[in-house]
Amino acid sequence: MPLPNDLMPMITGILLGDAGIGFEERGVKSRLKVSHSTKQEGYLQSIHARFGTWARTISPYRKVVGDKTYTGDVFSTGYYTEFRALREQFYRDDMRGQVPGTWLKAPPIEVFETLTDESLAYWYFDDGYKGVDPSIVVFFPLLDIEEVASAVRGATGLPWRVTRASGEHLYNFHLPRTWADEFFNRIFPWATPDVYYKVSPRLWDPRWLPREEATCGACGAVVGGLHREVRVCSSCNRKQGAVRAKEKRDLHRISVPAKLTRVFTCRACGDAWETGALGNFHKCPACRGSK
Repeated sequence: MPLPNDLMPMITGILLGDAGIGFEERGVKSRLKVSHSTKQEGYLQSIHARFGTWARTISPYRKVVGDKTYTGDVFSTGYYTEFRALREQFYRDDMRGQVPGTWLKAPPIEVFETLTDESLAYWYFDDGYKGVDPSIVVFFPLLDIEEVASAVRGATGLPWRVTRASGEHLYNFHLPRTWADEFFNRIFPWATPDVYYKVSPRLWDPRWLPREEATCGACGAVVGGLHREVRVCSSCNRKQGAVRAKEKRDLHRISVPAKLTRVFTCRACGDAWETGALGNFHKCPACRGSK
């Protein structure tokens, strides 16, 4: 039974990303394996649901590397000849691991030349990060990275730039921030809430989402909300703010009456005296009179 056509863009994307295809000893059939950290549990479940009966149940995993412990969830498909064909397409080996670099992915350039928005989305959600500019970490040691980048540019219509990453054969495909909104809008339909942090908050954060039009409770004008529920329009809000500020000042004057007299200390004799006269005084009246 061939794989459904509607699954292929997703499968292409996750194979460019973190998913892998293993093989049985005879090399006749293969299975696809997908794993993600606990942080992306919902994203993994959405992929699992799309595979339907092709996939086995999800299981938790725990991996210790040095002094760090990683937890998450993993599932695999059954062994099928359809996944063997995909392994032969995405990997360079003889199905039994006899060729050096058997675990290295090396998809044909046609995969990148026919990249869809859906495939790009799953690739980015696996290996991408938002940062200052949207970027995808790329690791295809057996391929010409400039040829891959050119194919991705042609398929997506986006001006990806190639930079070296910290690691052998590791590269980043950077997208200028001026293109970020278009990119995020195109891949957002396949995002789940636990990967929203990889896209612009303008697409999902309620503080950025435009609200429905509302009527100002003071002047009756129809206005649009943004960060919070609108009760009055901005013009009325400024006027009401000025009224509230004046009321606050008046209450302060009543509760803290202004002083009618002031106390000074004479610099000549050290005596203190109180006066309601205007000005600053350095000597008391007695010392000023004796001068």
